[in-house]
Amino acid sequence: MLSEAVASLAEPRAVAALAHVLYSCPLTDIAQELGMTVEEVRESVHRAMAAIRHPSRSQPMRDYADDGETVTIDDGLRSFIRKYCMEERFQPRCLQCQDDLPPALHGWKIGRPRRYCSNRCRQKAYRQRKPTGV
Repeated sequence: MLSEAVASLAEPRAVAALAHVLYSCPLTDIAQELGMTVEEVRESVHRAMAAIRHPSRSQPMRDYADDGETVTIDDGLRSFIRKYCMEERFQPRCLQCQDDLPPALHGWKIGRPRRYCSNRCRQKAYRQRKPTGV
């Protein structure tokens, strides 16, 4: 299962990979939070995903998957996320009000990630950037 695959990885590699995959956190933010360079984070995420895709780890996950595309987060993975406070550290936040961004409505969203929690915050940020008297 996914928790066993993640537990078999080194701590920084597992934290970086989960932050990137679960929270869509940019590599620069992960590097800043973990005190690593962007290249080290990129390499860690790449190696972690390669290790998780390895047949010895991926077959049990395929057996555990609900419909072949989504994997249920089990108690082991939840405890890993809680242990390293990943929700608090890597949850995307609105650039204007610093509230948590709402999750995508329809699962995986294609395109640019959200930067603001609402149109109100987006408009407020625009007005602050816009020069006055134009």
